[in-house]
Amino acid sequence: DLHLCDRRQRQMCIRDSQYYLRKTAKVSRERIEQTVLQILRENKGVIDNLSVINNELTRKYSGFDLKDYGYSRISGFLRSMDGVIVDGNKIILKSRKK
Repeated sequence: DLHLCDRRQRQMCIRDSQYYLRKTAKVSRERIEQTVLQILRENKGVIDNLSVINNELTRKYSGFDLKDYGYSRISGFLRSMDGVIVDGNKIILKSRKK
């Protein structure tokens, strides 16, 4: 099953040599990343449970779905961000880690 979609929210995708329109994210990835960093700063740079981030994003942005950004798990999305470190179920602001 050939399935190619750009992770940067492009609308056109290919599946089995057929083009189709993919639902695009309602909120930009940059905005989501800024929100994650803000949540971390408000919690002294460390959150002990990744689900806290997911719950906050869902609360703040109704209809938030990681699949809109090309991820099925919050840990994968967070690992793709430059400003954070995921360590098990903990997320740490990079500037805080020594």
